[in-house]
Amino acid sequence: MVLRIITIIDLLDSPREIVSYVGGHILVCLFNNILFIIYLFLDSSAAVKNGGCFNGESFVRLVDGNTRKMSELGVGDLALSMRSDGVLEYSEVIAFMDRDDSGYGLFYTIHTEDGKSITLTAKHLIYVANENTSLNIDNAEVVYADSVQEQQYLLIRNSDVISFSRVKYISVDTKQGIYAPLTKHGTLIVDDVIVSCYAFIDNVAIAHASFAPMRAFHDISSYFSPGSLSVEMDNSTRLPTGVHWYANILYTVGKRLFSRDILYVH
Repeated sequence: MVLRIITIIDLLDSPREIVSYVGGHILVCLFNNILFIIYLFLDSSAAVKNGGCFNGESFVRLVDGNTRKMSELGVGDLALSMRSDGVLEYSEVIAFMDRDDSGYGLFYTIHTEDGKSITLTAKHLIYVANENTSLNIDNAEVVYADSVQEQQYLLIRNSDVISFSRVKYISVDTKQGIYAPLTKHGTLIVDDVIVSCYAFIDNVAIAHASFAPMRAFHDISSYFSPGSLSVEMDNSTRLPTGVHWYANILYTVGKRLFSRDILYVH
């Protein structure tokens, strides 16, 4: 929640007491002969999200060979991702950890020398390799997007294999549309760049393990009652807006369990 003081009116003849009235997003407080008129801007992202999401214009590749914009992606879609052993494979989208068509976010766009670019928020996890390492998938590490440096290498899709592309420059801009899909593999190929589905926590293994109950619930519900007990609705036009309740719980618990060296606290 962000507080914005619009105006302060000095009431010299008013009683020295506190009187408050909340109407909509307006809070009026009288304290020590000063009337504070405060506008409450209520938003789960503190006005502009800087956590871990993609922009709606980014695209993913589906199992039918077509591409789809992030804003049109739905639960149940099979999107190209990466297995833990570095093999490209299609993985089911089982939920959206965050989704807001009208929300704004501060996005980092990382451009590579091969003409690839990926747009994501500051604390989203992305795979990189350092310049002085051999170009091997085992040498890649997962870092926050805002820590990627020029001359590092991104993992990119090159036909059916993974290759590396050196970062040329990075731009930052505010964009509308916030989307954070979760696949069963915990990874996704966005704009032909390999990224994690996770954010805020600087350890992809812990992040993936934390969502094991969600993956298990999805598998069980799909087996016993396909389409009726899924983690989210199966139509992207009816997906709920906002942060997923499970992600909210994990973040709340994580703040008590992990240091700020591991978990980003905003």
